[in-house]
Amino acid sequence: MRVTRLCRRVVSASMVMLLIMWLIRSIDSSSNVEKQLRLLKSQGNPSSSRLMWVPSKSELAAVFQAWFLPKTAASNSEPLNDYYTLKDLTKSTCMTGGRKVWDLRFPCYAFDARFTTALYYKHLQNSLNHREIEFSWYDWKDLGSVLNPLITSKPPENPQCQDIFKAYDDSQRSVSSSNKWGSFPKASLENFPLSSYCTNSLKSPIGFQIHRIQPLCEAESLVLQSSSFLFSGGCVPKKLVFLMEDGPAVQASVKTSAAYLSLASSDILEEFLLSHNELESNLVFDPSKEIRGLINSSFSNPRPDKGFLSELNPEAFEFDPIAQIKLLSQSESLSEREHSYLNALMFEQECKFSGNEKYKYFHESSSVQNPPDNFQNHMDVRFFSGWVPKWKRLRILNSLMRTWLEFTKSENLTSWLAHSSLHAYLYSGLQFPWVASQDVQMPVQDLHTLAMLYNQTLVVESPWEGYGRFLIDVQPFITSRDQGENPDAIDARFIDIDTGLFIDIMGVGFSSNALTNTRVMSQLRGDRNREDGAPTSSDESNTQSSENQASSKSLRFNKANGIVSEKSGKSYLISDISPLRTSKYHGRPVSIPHRALTIAKDEFHIVPWLYGPKQRQEKHKFVPALGSWLDLPTLKALLGPRNVQGAHKISSYQLEEALNSFLEKSASHYEEVLYWINSQDQFKFRLEELAIESSDLALDNKYELLETLQENYSSLRPSSEDPFLHEKRITKWKECANQANTAVGSQEYSNIIIKEVMKSFVKVFIANHGLKLKQEDIKIPDNSTRLVSASLYNLRERSAESMLEAPQVFKADFAL
Repeated sequence: MRVTRLCRRVVSASMVMLLIMWLIRSIDSSSNVEKQLRLLKSQGNPSSSRLMWVPSKSELAAVFQAWFLPKTAASNSEPLNDYYTLKDLTKSTCMTGGRKVWDLRFPCYAFDARFTTALYYKHLQNSLNHREIEFSWYDWKDLGSVLNPLITSKPPENPQCQDIFKAYDDSQRSVSSSNKWGSFPKASLENFPLSSYCTNSLKSPIGFQIHRIQPLCEAESLVLQSSSFLFSGGCVPKKLVFLMEDGPAVQASVKTSAAYLSLASSDILEEFLLSHNELESNLVFDPSKEIRGLINSSFSNPRPDKGFLSELNPEAFEFDPIAQIKLLSQSESLSEREHSYLNALMFEQECKFSGNEKYKYFHESSSVQNPPDNFQNHMDVRFFSGWVPKWKRLRILNSLMRTWLEFTKSENLTSWLAHSSLHAYLYSGLQFPWVASQDVQMPVQDLHTLAMLYNQTLVVESPWEGYGRFLIDVQPFITSRDQGENPDAIDARFIDIDTGLFIDIMGVGFSSNALTNTRVMSQLRGDRNREDGAPTSSDESNTQSSENQASSKSLRFNKANGIVSEKSGKSYLISDISPLRTSKYHGRPVSIPHRALTIAKDEFHIVPWLYGPKQRQEKHKFVPALGSWLDLPTLKALLGPRNVQGAHKISSYQLEEALNSFLEKSASHYEEVLYWINSQDQFKFRLEELAIESSDLALDNKYELLETLQENYSSLRPSSEDPFLHEKRITKWKECANQANTAVGSQEYSNIIIKEVMKSFVKVFIANHGLKLKQEDIKIPDNSTRLVSASLYNLRERSAESMLEAPQVFKADFAL
């Protein structure tokens, strides 16, 4: 069916009847009781639809264990009623205000990522030779929570553009609507015409279209702007990449399609329903099941493994835009993505030679008024959905990094940890809790591969890992590597579309940036007096300005000495970066620069005493017994104000008492405790790495042991569960707990259960808590010294036990 026809199609008679049937069933009281019984697994007489069935204590505890504890710790590893079914879809289906079901133009529904991904996995499985798919942001991001009230309301009740933006001059003033939107917080137009941001539209189900976002506003206004911008067809990706667990990704191009499509009325939904024999309310949209069929029908070959060590060729840091433009221009069979990439290269060159000012491409939420804290400044405004609390932010950043590492592995792209992410890795293999974004670097060659093949690509996480959806966005000015030429120091971002949180991606390459790294300057001081390249010819001297001559000379010197830099001007020696070594970050294999500690020391103050009493950063202290950084208020609440200084040497007995007391103060502390315990495997791995790195073994022996360690820890449990599923489970848990609390007559009933479950979990954790080396798995050379770094921080039974003398594990790079 042609796209233009599809945009105008109405729901087929069979689909309408199906939706009506389930809408009627969904509001039937007996079906609600059935759902409640299934959720709570309660006992009693199911024939009465008026009776509130209350779960027993053990049943409520089983629900909490299954949803929030690691599967190995839960009594029931299969989550209770943790599915998205046809009944859930039809119950949430809504219609455009004032329209009848059979005259429906845009059927809306409550977003669930499992519904979308299950449908697309089945669709791709059925159309392997036609890898072009329709796309609407409404099906991939929860726009409905903001826009469904507008879609279902009558037109006079909807806002108009003048209700969303305000103008300063009289020529642009217009009277706001007389409805509730008259007092809605408005964004400033800043002397731009209203039409450049917004136009009223009878074609849009919400009554207007947003063309451009103004972040200088209050959070409520930005949420409406960003949701409406995407709903109106803004920033539609060119391609989707569906990651497979330990296998090649499946890719699909996006069709050029009009806005205001919805899976609830699409051929893709009909195709899914027809492929399942049972059209009952318990028909499950199960992405894990559907992706298996896609894997079985995919014939892609897996990508080659780069191995434990990876040498970087100096050519990877060099890029010639003129040669690339010439090469692509001569090709007669460019794809749409390659055309877009070529146009971006030509546009940047035009700006360079014409002297046109380059503009800032990425816009963050730092302009949003009244943020609750500084962490909220690091969200892309196009995907802003409101302020993000601490633990949700940590879950999303964990998912972002794990998916980025899986994506680059799948597509054979080179990247490594940088800046605050590299700094955080050194301590625990996890991010700092006070940092609001992650940082990676790439050679410029890989950056351009990312731009040409994957710019504006939506990466969909494997359902066995989670339900994250992330946009790769590369800014147009990536060929200029010189400091001060670009408003954006960031080349690309990997963006969580649910919140706008991101990973900063920075290209590293040769440039004419002046060397500012004092360590590298000192190291190369003796080389500055030697010939730094071919002499400039007299003709070249006559045609070049003195500024250009200085720039060319600096570029030649940097190439001759293997000095590369980011756009920001931060410089590195290629020998500091290469060879890249494989380690683990957030439980996933990651590339680490050769001299990681040296690079981190150039940027941060790092003391050699890794986890000692003076180790404090950003009002946080590291607690080795928990493998985590704790902010001082939390640490005081956990250990008491008098014991904060001794947090680095807490015993197992003290730790168990502290955790139980912490939980007793508030059941809401369970999230912190779960995070600390779930991080243990990753911290244990990092400690064992440090034991090898800080030993006196030869470099080859260290590499051999570190590679063996990688194999022994092939899979590490993530520190946080999937953010999307967690939010769904939290909502269900609160409903379940509130029903139980109301029936029992105590608001503490569910909290008591949480505390008891968590205390049992803590008891098991303490009993199994060991940070000793797997010496039976690692063959230690006979002539080596004892590897003490890891065993130093093994929990002692009692605080009276003596500690080993602390090695200065951060005194120097292990590879030097």
